[in-house]
Amino acid sequence: MEKLGILTAADYFWNQNSYNANKSLWIAMNKVYGKELAIKLLYFNDAYFGLKEVCQKIENNGLQHKNLRVAKNFENALNNSYSEFEQICSNGDLIKELGMYKNEILKKYNALLSTVE
Repeated sequence: MEKLGILTAADYFWNQNSYNANKSLWIAMNKVYGKELAIKLLYFNDAYFGLKEVCQKIENNGLQHKNLRVAKNFENALNNSYSEFEQICSNGDLIKELGMYKNEILKKYNALLSTVE
């Protein structure tokens, strides 16, 4: 992950006037991980932060059917994207780190469900 930060920072300092953070990150991810893994990382990221946002909503507003349905979709997407990533990635450290994030948010989500049910 440090490589991504270094590459995007270098891109920023190289051309500050036309720097685009999203484009820079996408280019860096492609260079470091390749296109297929970069796409899988984006799917994982979307599912992770989607579930994290729903957890925040549950904490603030309680469990609502809409939140539960959306959370279930994000949970499935998170597990699926992690499994797909795990199958094609050879970087054990990255798999371990993503697994830690996945387990952390799923633990929080399940704890929230158990307090409301």
